[in-house]
Amino acid sequence: MTDDEPVDDSPVRSAISGGLFLSPVMQGRDLTLRLPYELPPALAALRTPTPASVGRTDELAALTALLARDSRQGNPVVVVGGPSGCGKTEMVLTATHQAIAQGRFTGGVLFADVSRLHGSALLDGFLRATGLPAHRIPPARTARSALYTLILTEFARAGDPLLIVLDDVTHPDQLAGLLPARAPATTIVTTPVHLGGLGTHRMVLPPLTAADATRLLHRAMTTAHPDDTRVLDHPEDARRVADLCDGLPLALRTAAALLAESPHRPLAALAEDLADPRTRLDELAHPDRDLRTRLDACHARLDPAQARLLRMLALSDEPETTTQTLAALCADRDDTVRDRLTSLLHLIESGTKQESWRMSELVRLYVRARPDMSGPEGTGTPRRAFPTDTGAMTPRQGGRQMDPVSVGLLASLAGGAGGEVGRQVWTGLTTLVRRPFRHGEDGAGGPGTGEDELMRLQLAPGDGDRAHALSTALAVRAALDPDFATALAAWHEQARLVRTGDGAVNNTISGGSFHAPVLQGRDFSDITFDTPTPTPPSPDEPAAGE
Repeated sequence: MTDDEPVDDSPVRSAISGGLFLSPVMQGRDLTLRLPYELPPALAALRTPTPASVGRTDELAALTALLARDSRQGNPVVVVGGPSGCGKTEMVLTATHQAIAQGRFTGGVLFADVSRLHGSALLDGFLRATGLPAHRIPPARTARSALYTLILTEFARAGDPLLIVLDDVTHPDQLAGLLPARAPATTIVTTPVHLGGLGTHRMVLPPLTAADATRLLHRAMTTAHPDDTRVLDHPEDARRVADLCDGLPLALRTAAALLAESPHRPLAALAEDLADPRTRLDELAHPDRDLRTRLDACHARLDPAQARLLRMLALSDEPETTTQTLAALCADRDDTVRDRLTSLLHLIESGTKQESWRMSELVRLYVRARPDMSGPEGTGTPRRAFPTDTGAMTPRQGGRQMDPVSVGLLASLAGGAGGEVGRQVWTGLTTLVRRPFRHGEDGAGGPGTGEDELMRLQLAPGDGDRAHALSTALAVRAALDPDFATALAAWHEQARLVRTGDGAVNNTISGGSFHAPVLQGRDFSDITFDTPTPTPPSPDEPAAGE
């Protein structure tokens, strides 16, 4: 510097403003740094879908369209529902990767399996994933949630919005603090249960079509062994396996894994093994994919009313059952039963007609095979097998043998015979079988209460086998439960008075010659006959018919 050059005596100033800083800030002059490149942690959290993903064209297009919307105009929450193993996560991962490839969500994706980590701990992990140092994370959950909202907002303002994916949510409480009320961010929630009114957009994944199910089976098998041509060589057997898997991706992947482990096992052999409903769920078991475990988790979250309704639907052999029929079986209001059915949409499906419901065969087999499904209609082990000689189990009441309840009477009452009186009597039987079971002196476990048999008969009143099964169940229970036997005898006496027209009473007049009107009936009273007695034929007159 020369003496002639001006000297700037003003202090040096350095100011940093605007934006949000989640890590230390360095200020200075002529700094030379070489920092290692790291993939942004939020973006690195997203895994890729499996190579065997197929189908879901319409649903994938709808979700992709939702992700293409500008989240800065709001905070959309998309809820993707469907039964366990239907491919919700795979579809969401596919749509998310497509959105990123199209330049969306440049800030990254926060992905978490909520079944393993949720609440405050998950919120802590999300804050760390955005780059926030651990010592700057506040301890209180409300403060964490507020900071989380602020970070999402600043990412969006900077033009780098984040996508949040919350996978396998089973209860709304798991989402506490994770759904920003004001931050412009898009959230996808996958769930195997009904989460009520949660979400601005909702979709439920149906089973795969037969064609897509077969394609998934083929793709999963060739992923393990590229030269595997069993599906191409035996398409009919492949379709049969796909049908027995109900088009459920988890079941199809399990079947593919079993076939991959046995490269020489024919598809026809697996189809034959799956054809037996008693062992189908056992066949579809694999260390990495167990449908029964998934269904156990879903069933464990049901309340008693939901579990009973699911059992009623499983007991029906009809393809679809209406809300009104199920409400009658529950002796409850239609709207109450409808709400419960809606809460079961992760295990059942809406039927093809209004107010009708249906259940996949795999779920039906699971419910019927549960240990709490006792009696001859269940495929699981009952608490005590029904005796083959039901005559030896005929109930006694008051020291005398009680007549078994007529099969015709039960079928008629179940079908609505007897009008309002008949309906009241049937309701009385429903109440009776739902009473707690009181075993006899031996204290051994008893058979079912008869409720399952009663529900099955009401679903198909004209089925004589179901009526016989109910009559047998009532007789067996009455033989083991003296209090029930007394109540059943009283009910039976009342039921006999109902005009059911079940054919149990027969009145036949035959033979002889009748020279006056003949009346047939029951319980006549106050009848006066004033028809004159006809003159008998004289001995000289020929007899009729000669």
